[in-house]
Amino acid sequence: MAYEIFAEDSLTSSAASIDLTAIPQTSTHLELVINARSTKASTTTNGGEMTFNGSTSSLYGHNGVYLLGSTSPGIYNLNPNSRNQIDNPFRIMNDSMTANLYAQTKMIIPNYTNTSITRKGVLIQTGTGGDSTTVYWTLISMASWTSSAAINQITMFAESGSSPFKAGTSYYLAGWE
Repeated sequence: MAYEIFAEDSLTSSAASIDLTAIPQTSTHLELVINARSTKASTTTNGGEMTFNGSTSSLYGHNGVYLLGSTSPGIYNLNPNSRNQIDNPFRIMNDSMTANLYAQTKMIIPNYTNTSITRKGVLIQTGTGGDSTTVYWTLISMASWTSSAAINQITMFAESGSSPFKAGTSYYLAGWE
């Protein structure tokens, strides 16, 4: 099995989005890992957003199970073809939380180059932690994009332009067969 890192970076300044373009079509599956923090002065976490190939049509969905703080587990259900982006596929640690701690997310996108698959799936594991047991977030989910196009671009957005990714946010995108 060949494994190749296509893109890897750590932000040196704040940024509203991370745009991974010209994704090679040489592998079968993608793995995306992001360690995210925002400039927002808050003791909570927030979700980021993601699109494929610049598409903002209502072709996305997201379903899963999450834990938020000390509340009971919840169901995350944004039905396929109901959203114009994948909502909350990764978490962002806000800047008033534990110093130098980033929210970690790992995504697997199988068969990203296969144009006969009309709904691309994204397996997601994400979580945040910190000094408080009331503000952590853990999510295991599956998102989808209803398109037969091969994925050649992934764009990740911070919560809002007023709370961008903080310098030090890092990521890598890899592919394997």
